[in-house]
Amino acid sequence: MLLTCCSSESEVKAQETQPSSSEKVLVAYFSFTGNTKAYAEKIAEMTGGDLYEIVPEVAYGSENSNYYDETTRAYKEQYNTGGEQRPAIKETLENASQYDIVFLGSPIWYGKSPRIILTFLDKYGFEGKTVIPFVTSAASSISNVNSELPSTYPDINWKEGRRLNGISDADLRTWVQSFVGTTTQKMYLTIGGVTKTATLVSNSSTEALVAQLQQGNITYEAHDYGNFEKVGALGYTFPENNEQINTVPGDLILYQGSNLCIYYDTNSWNFTRIGKLDNMTQADIKTWVNAGGDNVSVTLSISQPTGISQVKADDVTSKAYTLQGTLAQAGHKGIIIKNGKMIIR
Repeated sequence: MLLTCCSSESEVKAQETQPSSSEKVLVAYFSFTGNTKAYAEKIAEMTGGDLYEIVPEVAYGSENSNYYDETTRAYKEQYNTGGEQRPAIKETLENASQYDIVFLGSPIWYGKSPRIILTFLDKYGFEGKTVIPFVTSAASSISNVNSELPSTYPDINWKEGRRLNGISDADLRTWVQSFVGTTTQKMYLTIGGVTKTATLVSNSSTEALVAQLQQGNITYEAHDYGNFEKVGALGYTFPENNEQINTVPGDLILYQGSNLCIYYDTNSWNFTRIGKLDNMTQADIKTWVNAGGDNVSVTLSISQPTGISQVKADDVTSKAYTLQGTLAQAGHKGIIIKNGKMIIR
C-alpha cells in the first residue's frame, strides 16, 4: 500500500522529451573566402550533422574574386564562355545515400550557385532527399539559387534557401530547427521542497547552462524585484542571446549572463530567454516563488529530484491512518494515508 501511494503522490515527473529527429543530416559546403564555411560549421553544430567540404580538384585562385574580370575561371564557368560547367571535385563523401536532410552552402557567383555545386549534385544525386540551400553574399539575393537548383534537379525535395549574411546565431538556430527535429530539454526547479518542470528553449545559453548542470545542481537565492520576478545570481556566467522580450508569467530569463529570473508577471526588456515553466497558472507561480515576500532558495537540476513534489490538503470527510496503520488522531502531524494517497500535514 505504501509503495503504491508513494508512486501516485510523491513521484516527480521524469524528464520529458520529444523524440529527437532520426533523420541523418549532412552539411555540405563550398567556401571561397571562408564566410560560407563559418556558417556551415554553425549549422553542423546546431544539427549534430556531418560536415563535408566540397573541394575542387584545382583550387580557385584569388583572382576569381574580381567579378568584373571576364578572363577569370569563375566568370567563364558561370557564363559558359569556355570554362568548365562541371568543375571536378575531390571525392571524399562516403555513403551519401545515408543522409535524409542536406544543408547545401556556397557563395553566390554572378547571381548563381558556383558550378561546382552542380558537380556535387550530379555526383551524389540526393533524389527524394530534402535539400536546403544556404548562401553568403555581400549584396546578391538567393532568388536565382532558389529557382535554378529545383528546376535543374527536380527529383530532389527542395526547401527554400536563405542568405545568411548578418544573421544572428539565435535566428540561424530558429531557421535550422524549422527543418530538423530537436530534443526538448527539461529542467527541474525546486523551491521550498516543491519541484516544478520547465521546458528550455534551444540556444547557446541553455546549452551552456545544461552543460554546467551536468556537473551538478545549482542552488541560488532569489529575491523579489519590481513586483514581477524573483531573481538571483547563479554563480556562473553563460553566453547571452539577448533580444527584446515581453515576458509573461512562467518565463525563465537570463539577465546579464549570470542572473536567472523567474517571472510571475509581465515586463519588457532586452535579455535572454531560457525557457518556460510547465502547466502553471500565474496564481500557482506567485504562491510557489513567494511573490512579493522573502527570498527563496532555488535549486536547478536536469535530473529527476527525489522527494515529494506536491503537498495535498487534508480531506476532513474521510478517515486517515498513520504509516503504522493506526487511525490518525485530530491534529496528527506528519505523513498519513487517506483515500489511498500519501499526504503530509
